[in-house]
Amino acid sequence: MKFQVKESLHKQFNSHSEIVQKRLYDLQKQIDSLFILFDDLKEQNELKITKNAKKIVEEPREQIVIQNSLPSLETLTQTQKQIFRAILARLTESGREWCSYKEIAEELYPGKDYHQVRPTISSYLNHIEALGLIKRKRKVKESYVSVTDYGQKVIKTLQQKKKINN
Repeated sequence: MKFQVKESLHKQFNSHSEIVQKRLYDLQKQIDSLFILFDDLKEQNELKITKNAKKIVEEPREQIVIQNSLPSLETLTQTQKQIFRAILARLTESGREWCSYKEIAEELYPGKDYHQVRPTISSYLNHIEALGLIKRKRKVKESYVSVTDYGQKVIKTLQQKKKINN
């Protein structure tokens, strides 16, 4: 009887050992697959980083081309040009970097309620800002506008063209 119990235990142990070894082998295969997948993802990520780095390196060249071909203010409507001139005049006169929407409204629409003309001014400023000529900021409840470096370059270019033509 002892012999049968030992033999039964031995068979059970061997069977359990085989199951554990098979499971261990399967886990090892899964780990190997994960390492391969990780290496593939790492290579893909490195390719993306390399492509992004190339884009970053190429962007300044594109900006230089854009800056060298400064658009004239011909794309602006007369009202947008008038608002842009008002901003320039206000900033030049005051010597400040920023002027408020209220100041622009008072200059362009004297005697009119600011709250009535604010949406109109804001929509015109949206287009001027989209061209990169101005930048806007908001402090508490007041909105301000300033001319960007790009806007300054456009102005200088136009002034130089006027000097050449005169």
